[in-house]
Amino acid sequence: MTSMALTIGRRGSRQARSLRLGAAAGIGAAMLSLVVVALLSSRGSSKPAHDLAARQSAVSDWEATVHPMISSGGEVVALGPRTAVADLAQRKVPDARMQQMATGWVRRLSELREQIAAVPTPTELRPAHALLDSAMAGYVSASRDLFDAASAIGQRRTALLEAAAAAGRTADHEYDQAMATIARLRAQLDLPTDWSDS
Repeated sequence: MTSMALTIGRRGSRQARSLRLGAAAGIGAAMLSLVVVALLSSRGSSKPAHDLAARQSAVSDWEATVHPMISSGGEVVALGPRTAVADLAQRKVPDARMQQMATGWVRRLSELREQIAAVPTPTELRPAHALLDSAMAGYVSASRDLFDAASAIGQRRTALLEAAAAAGRTADHEYDQAMATIARLRAQLDLPTDWSDS
């Protein structure tokens, strides 16, 4: 009886020890699972914030590079091709002088177009970048038409002036579309939609 009681006592203490070890292992595994879940959750929640900051930075870097070129192009267009159609039509500027100015516009706008095209562009800004390139090409085309119009007469001159005006309007529209595309992207990235001061 005593030996049986000892055996039962030993078995009981072994079972109790096994239960305690099993419970401890179960609690440890549960805690480890909670830690893993917490780490994954914190990574998941910080990643979008990191991604947003990276996207904001990429857009801001592109804008900081492109903005001065766009501003320079805008000055050329405002002081040149935009008023030249009326000046040529009304013969306010001598033809030789207009050709000289148009040569300068073509050269400067072509340079700016090449510089803008060479800027590394984030994927989400590529549509705006393409519109800017197309707008710059339109302003160059308008300037070439003005150059040719200055040496033309009659219907040919009129047709070239109309072509220059049409190219300028199309370029203005594409430029406006580019700015709207950039503004929409900036809004999505929680950036001010007006980047004229960038």
